[in-house]
Amino acid sequence: MQTPDEVAAMLRLKSLGWGVRRIAKELGCSHMTVRHYVAQGGWLPYRGGGRPRAL
Repeated sequence: MQTPDEVAAMLRLKSLGWGVRRIAKELGCSHMTVRHYVAQGGWLPYRGGGRPRAL
């Protein structure tokens, strides 16, 4: 998982016309990670499971 600042950098570079692979290489992460956050539109906090399991 990336920090909100890293995701903001991804979105900023994408808005400047950079490609997904170029952004990934610049930030040192997978191109699939960049694709995920660009498609998601930003950073969202992790939502844990809702209902607890029965014993």
